[in-house]
Amino acid sequence: MKKVLFLLLALLTFSAANAYRTLPDGIYRIACGNNPAFCMDIPGASEEQVNVQIYAANTSDAQRFRLRYDAGHDAYAIQALCCRGNYYLGHNYPGGNDYHTYLVQCAYNSANDNEYYWQF
Repeated sequence: MKKVLFLLLALLTFSAANAYRTLPDGIYRIACGNNPAFCMDIPGASEEQVNVQIYAANTSDAQRFRLRYDAGHDAYAIQALCCRGNYYLGHNYPGGNDYHTYLVQCAYNSANDNEYYWQF
């Protein structure tokens, strides 16, 4: 009985602390819900700062993304497989604001790292 209760408490604690951990870390293609023939794409498989686009689905690494959960942010960092550097999907970009911004692949900057984390 003690072991079952302890396990139940451990599971409840994990669930509360990791509220947005909904997917296992891994490689994903992020497709449009209303038309999965289109998905997120890094133009030209660039390894530099670029706006992310929606493009016809293919099998390239420009359309495959590594999701890695970070418990400290209770959110995921997303990196395109085509990018071997320190670039992640971010949402803060010059010219944007809180209501209208771009989804970009950009160099990681630890001074403002909240822009690189996503919840599902």
